[in-house]
Amino acid sequence: MYNFLLLWKMAWRNLWRQRRRSLITVFAMSAGLALCIPTYGLMEGVSREMIRGITRSHLGHVQVHHPDYLEERRLELSFPEKEASLAVLADPAVIQAAPRVYTGGMVSSEHEFEVHVGTIGTHGGGLQSLVSGSLPLKKCTALVDERTAKRWRLDLGSILRFSPLPAEPACERVEISGVVRSDPAGASSLLMRPADIADLNAPPKAKSAAQTDPDDIDSLEKLAPAAPSADATPMLAPASDAAPDAAPAVDAAPAAPPPAAPSPSPATPADNPTTVVFRVVRTASSQVGIIAVDPSRESQVTTMVDKVVAGTYLNNTYRNGQGVPQILIGDQLARILMVKPGDRLGLDILTREGFPMDEMVEVAGMFNSGLDSMDRSLTFVHLRMAWDPELMNLVDPKTGAPQIHELAIRIKDSLDNVVVAERLQKRLKGLHLVAWPWQKVEPAMASMVKLQDASTAILLLIIFAIAALGTMNTMLMSVFERIREFGVLKSVGMRPFFVARLIMLETLLMTLVSMVVGGVLGLGISSYLYVYGLDMSSLLPEGFSYQGVVIDPVWRTVISVRSFAIPLALMSLVSLIVAVWPAVRAARIKPVEALRQTGV
Repeated sequence: MYNFLLLWKMAWRNLWRQRRRSLITVFAMSAGLALCIPTYGLMEGVSREMIRGITRSHLGHVQVHHPDYLEERRLELSFPEKEASLAVLADPAVIQAAPRVYTGGMVSSEHEFEVHVGTIGTHGGGLQSLVSGSLPLKKCTALVDERTAKRWRLDLGSILRFSPLPAEPACERVEISGVVRSDPAGASSLLMRPADIADLNAPPKAKSAAQTDPDDIDSLEKLAPAAPSADATPMLAPASDAAPDAAPAVDAAPAAPPPAAPSPSPATPADNPTTVVFRVVRTASSQVGIIAVDPSRESQVTTMVDKVVAGTYLNNTYRNGQGVPQILIGDQLARILMVKPGDRLGLDILTREGFPMDEMVEVAGMFNSGLDSMDRSLTFVHLRMAWDPELMNLVDPKTGAPQIHELAIRIKDSLDNVVVAERLQKRLKGLHLVAWPWQKVEPAMASMVKLQDASTAILLLIIFAIAALGTMNTMLMSVFERIREFGVLKSVGMRPFFVARLIMLETLLMTLVSMVVGGVLGLGISSYLYVYGLDMSSLLPEGFSYQGVVIDPVWRTVISVRSFAIPLALMSLVSLIVAVWPAVRAARIKPVEALRQTGV
């Protein structure tokens, strides 16, 4: 015991024999530790934010499925909602479980507006007016002016249908073949060949008695449409700010009767143009994924309700006062369909048997998830739509019990999700279901979090390596300067082991001083970053986004025992490792060579 205390006393005195060098080394080690503590806390905060974004955006901490659902994703791989929910909610670690049903379908919107249909000559004719595309060379093709194309998101190949169809519809619909510059006077918004306009305004042909069927509704006498007024003016809507890109192929459907106009001559000269007012309907559609959710339970598991940028989240009631179900769509999809909250959409939803069923739905709101592909192709509807016998009818054929595809579970501590998943697996064994932690459901996301943790470890090692090299350099210089001293100690009987232990104790004392100083500085920096954060908005103005996971550009550190214990342990370990070589050099010094080297 006396020798041990003597070694500690000698080590402490030797440490301050070269005070300036020791202070510089302590400062370097303290600075490294003061940087490592907030850096580790900052990276841990980013990792927790990533996990929170992954689990709260859509996944949940744990998910329950049919054993084959994740691999096959078939509609019939469902399970009873009531039994599974009761088993899951019985676990004390579970906050809420949100049932979901997945399917696909098509959404479409219709917009009716008026156009002035004129011959090519009314626009000056010729290729010099073309902005894109080609002149209408085929039957039932037309040019459209830039204002109308931008307002209604018309592109080359877009289809417009007349509303209603002409009496003898030679052209039931027209295809846009090109876009021309808008006429400053706003003369025409749709330009066709003179022959096509003549067909549009041709009077109906009378049927012979042999051709007339008294039971055919189409053979009944029809009212003649009213002639247009002489002062009819174009009805062009103002240009929209929506970008013309990503516009789908568009179609049209009947709406209101068009005013008739005098039949134009087959070849109308440019100085005597013929312009006819028609009503057309533009239809936009898009294929989407459909997720049926329980709005009240879903809002307790995920943060989708916070991502609504217009309108509201889904109501808890299945249908509104007018008996129309609601739908929540992405803001990018809303731009494509040109709809806003309160507008109606046509929805073709796939049933359990794989057949599409039609339903009119109302847009409750629009969300922005941070991922454009999700905002263009994902929609949310009420869970009861999946159980509606006239729509998906996802119920047990024998008992009629409602079925679901997934239970997304939120637990109290996100770091315990693997343990909770194993516990839930035992509860669900009798129902032949599986409980997966989110790391198994989305391995790419889990790999991203692991990569973040690996990057943090590498960064800490680099900082500690720089500080450790300074420590090793200090101890080596101390050994070289004290060669004569070590020779004398060994000549009077000190064994090499005690010499090496003396060097290790000196390094340990220097490390302890650095840990105290660096720990206090690190705590101060971490406290500041915990309150104010590190603003990365200059580098990431909209935050970091990966597969829909958005991280706030203001990074905040995490103050925890782990964020202090790991940097302190690494500092001690690295310092003792780099002290091994100086200690070995000191232990291997021979007394005779040491005295001869110093000239004694």
